[in-house]
Amino acid sequence: MLDQIKAHLLDSINDIISSANQFVLHPEKDFSRKSQLTMKTMI
Repeated sequence: MLDQIKAHLLDSINDIISSANQFVLHPEKDFSRKSQLTMKTMI
């Protein structure tokens, strides 16, 4: 049960990351540089 929840959560996070432009204020700048805090880490 918990494995299914975790898998669904990770799938949802990956979906958000793949369409990140819809979820940031400045798509051309936000999360464009290489940093320690990636979008996936922030979520």
